[in-house]
Order: sequence, then structure tokens, then C-alpha cells
Amino acid sequence: MMIIYYMRSSFLKKTLSRIFFKNNTKNTKNNKKPHICLLAGEASGDEIGGHLISSLGKKYKLRFSGIGGYYMSNSEPKFKSIFPISNISVMGISDVIIKLPILYKHIYQTVYHIIKEKPEVIISLDNKGFNNRVIKTTKNILKILPKTDPQDIKFILYVAPSSWGLKNQKNIQLNLYDHLFCICLLYTSPSPR
Repeated sequence: MMIIYYMRSSFLKKTLSRIFFKNNTKNTKNNKKPHICLLAGEASGDEIGGHLISSLGKKYKLRFSGIGGYYMSNSEPKFKSIFPISNISVMGISDVIIKLPILYKHIYQTVYHIIKEKPEVIISLDNKGFNNRVIKTTKNILKILPKTDPQDIKFILYVAPSSWGLKNQKNIQLNLYDHLFCICLLYTSPSPR
């Protein structure tokens, strides 16, 4: 079941902590820091991820990994991207076709990282084409691996409101995620003078 949240940053901390720490007793027994894997594929997702890392890092002792760029690396000094974010930042069909072998290589490289590191939460940031394939492949592999349960990992889609422009056929892909966070930005119009 997917839960949809409209949020501000203060609401994010409360809600994410409830989701993240509700059934998370295995890491407290081992004295390991809880692990969040963030997947950003473009500059906007990198910036959103940087803000998310810095706000969560202030409140909790967490370990972060995944795909990111400048903002995410500066928010958490120990964050190291699996590969350069520029490798999967594509625009237009010709760019996708040219980079298709590299994209598939990085999909499986990311899935391998997730299965090896076993994060408690995977947060997909804004790059739906690449990230949906990573999430779907990860869930399929976790189903067939012994002693693993896809329910152990929470999959979260963390996006800007532009995602609501998806067509009905693309909404089916939202079922890959356990939770959907939608950033609400409140703008005030300038007062007339």
C-alpha cells in the first residue's frame, strides 16, 4: 500500500522518522548506524537530496550512500556516489540511445550496491526512468534470493509536484514504492504598492 504525503520540511522529519524507525530494531542491537540509499539522476534531484541529507543528518546519526552529485557530497562528507551523476543525466531520445549501454550497466551496478549494502530505506529522487528500473529490478532479485524479504527495505519516492503530470499508464509505476513524498512549495504573491 502506498501512502501519499504532502509536506513541508518539518513534517518530513517526523514522518520519515516514524517510517524509518518503526520496526528498525536490528541496527540498534548491532550498534550500526541506520542506512539510507538515495538515488538522484539529475541536478534537481541532487539538490533535493542535499537538503534531505543535511536536514536528516542534524537530527539522526545515519549512514548515506547512493547516486548523487555536488550538493549531496557537500551535505555529507562521507557520502560517495556509486558513479558520477553525469553518466545517467540524459535528455532527449538521441542522448538515451547513445548512452543506453552505460545506463544498463549503471542500473545493475546500483542494484548490486543495494543488495550488498542492504539499506533500510531507499529514496528515489526525481529521475523516474532510471530509478523505476533500479527499484523494479531490486525487488525482483530480492524475491528470489534466499533469506531476504523485499519488505525489509522501504522504498520511498520523493519528488517535486511535477510528477502529478504523469499519464494514467505511468501511474502504475508508482506501485513500486511504499511511500510517496510530494514537496509542497508555498508562494506568496507580492503585495501591490
